[in-house]
Amino acid sequence: MVPLASPELLRLTKFLEKYDLKSTVSQLAGLLTAPALQANTVRIEILVHLAVAHCRGKRKPGLIHDALFPEWNKPVRIAEAKRAITEYRKAMGRPEDLLELHVFWCETASGFSMEFGYAD
Repeated sequence: MVPLASPELLRLTKFLEKYDLKSTVSQLAGLLTAPALQANTVRIEILVHLAVAHCRGKRKPGLIHDALFPEWNKPVRIAEAKRAITEYRKAMGRPEDLLELHVFWCETASGFSMEFGYAD
């Protein structure tokens, strides 16, 4: 159990302040429907409650995917995706989570390349 005054919890609440309440809560609540994450239901519910209490910004979750794999006729925004990873590293700083973000970055960029014919 993490104490309420722990540095990790304070960093997480500060990180959540930048995000939009409605879109963040809906994305996090959607994790509750994933069968692979059922063992983490309590943790996800706590994260949803933290989001409700602390999200006050305008940033939408899914920024890395949206920046690297934009809607049709919109530019790829690599600098924006890099900035999201840098902010996450400053807020959380766990190497295993950062590695997961970098793998996600590569998967998204690869998917974009495959879909639009840049695989050669």
